[in-house]
Amino acid sequence: MSTSDAGRPQGHPDDDGVCGSTTAPPGGTSATRRPERATRSARRRARQDRAYADRRSERAAARARAAEARDAKGSQPRKPYPVWVVTAIAFVLPGGGQVLNADPIRGIIMQFFMMLLAFITYMVTSPDISYFGRFAGGFFIYIIAVLDAYSIAKKRSRSWERICDGRQGQPAQS
Repeated sequence: MSTSDAGRPQGHPDDDGVCGSTTAPPGGTSATRRPERATRSARRRARQDRAYADRRSERAAARARAAEARDAKGSQPRKPYPVWVVTAIAFVLPGGGQVLNADPIRGIIMQFFMMLLAFITYMVTSPDISYFGRFAGGFFIYIIAVLDAYSIAKKRSRSWERICDGRQGQPAQS
């Protein structure tokens, strides 16, 4: 009995003369070669892509549910605090004006940089400098925070007046 190049006897069901061919052997059954397996990294990328698509669709669905809940409640924008109240709170409590302006993250960032720059200027200056001079960086950010709270409160009150269009503090119905 003669053997083929692959070391199998001639007439073997997988031996049709072409390596990896999917043509039917002389026995009549179809012998197909198993497709190449995907590499681990390709499978991992495919899994990550599916997970990313799932997360995106979940976030989109959550945003849609939140929008429906807002619409169902009939929520209307809240009237902003008076400008003088926001400015006074910002003067007394650094970052408090940003919280009243519905931007608490901005207030936290202002406080962080106020403390950071106060610490840096304290460490850089010599002990014979005045108290204000040693914490000048913190005072600088403090003034910026008060001015920022004032300007945002002013913009919010102007936009509220434009929205209300003179209707006793109630926003216009769309």
